[in-house]
Amino acid sequence: MSSRVLVIGAGMAGLSAAKALLAAGDQPIVVDKSRGVGGRLATRRTPFGAFNHGAPTVSAISDPFKSFLTDADTAQWNGFGEAEGVPTMSALAKPLMGRIPLHFEFGVANLEVSGNFVKVTFSDGTTDGFDQAVLALPVPQAIQILSAEGVLASWAHALLDVKMAPCWAGLLAFDSSLPVLSLPTGVHLQKNGTVQSGTPSERWVFHADTNWSQENLERDKGEILADLSQLFFEMMQIDWREPVFSQAHKWRYARVRSSLNLPFLQSPDGRISVVGDAFAGSGGLYRDAEAAFHSGQSVAQVPARIFN
Repeated sequence: MSSRVLVIGAGMAGLSAAKALLAAGDQPIVVDKSRGVGGRLATRRTPFGAFNHGAPTVSAISDPFKSFLTDADTAQWNGFGEAEGVPTMSALAKPLMGRIPLHFEFGVANLEVSGNFVKVTFSDGTTDGFDQAVLALPVPQAIQILSAEGVLASWAHALLDVKMAPCWAGLLAFDSSLPVLSLPTGVHLQKNGTVQSGTPSERWVFHADTNWSQENLERDKGEILADLSQLFFEMMQIDWREPVFSQAHKWRYARVRSSLNLPFLQSPDGRISVVGDAFAGSGGLYRDAEAAFHSGQSVAQVPARIFN
C-alpha cells in the first residue's frame, strides 16, 4: 500500500529518505524552512561569487555512497578521498530531488499521531494529515517538534544522548591573491570567481573551532565578523588587508559530537521517524553527510513501514 509521507528537511538525509521512499512506492513530500536544498551542504551566492560556507567537503567510505557521488556527476574528488560539489557543494544533494514535490520556506511547528495518521501543524498555522512523518533535522530541532506540551515521547528519549556543536563561519573576498604558503585547519580557498564588473576575486571561508564558536555563540554578528577576520589573518600568518566583501554565518547545529549507533530512530507504530547525520549506523561506521545519506536510505526499509 502506498503511503503519503511528509519529510521535514531538504538536506542530504531528507532527500535521501524521500528518494528511497519514492522507490519503495510511497508518496513523499519534502518541506524545508530554508530557501533551497542541501542543509549543511550550503552555498551562499554573492556578487563576488559563491561561497561554500557549510561543509567544505564530504568523505565517503562505503561503496553505496561513493557510487552515489560518482554517478551523480556533481562531485569532484580531491587527493584525500573527499568530494567537493560541482559547481557548488549544494549540487551534491540536488541529484536526489528527482520528481519529489518540494516546498521551501515552509516549516513545521508540531506533529502528533492521531488515529491512523500523523497530524502536522505547519508554521503558518495550517494542518494536514500523513501516513508517516520523517524528521530530517538537527536533533535539537527534532526534539522541539516531538515535545508535545513540553514532554518528549518516551521512544524518542535516545535523542537526548546526541550532542551537537556550533560553528561560526566567516566569508571573505579579496581583489587580489593572498600570499599563502599552506592552509591551516578550518580555512578553505574557494574556486576563484569573477565579480559582476569583471574583476577577479579570491574567496575564502573560515570555520572557527568548536570551543571558540560555543563561547561566542550569542554575540552580535558584526562583532563576530571583526573577530573572525582577525583570527583568519592570524591563522594565515599574513598581514591584514581589507576584504572587498565579508560576512559571518552562524551554524548553531554544525557538528555532531556524540552520535547514536543506529541507522535511524522510529516510534513503535512506525509512523514517526528521525534520520540524519546524528545516526552513525548500526556499526557506528558513518559520519557527517555519509551518515545522513545512509540514515535516510534506511528509513524506507523494513521495519520502517510496518504499519502498512
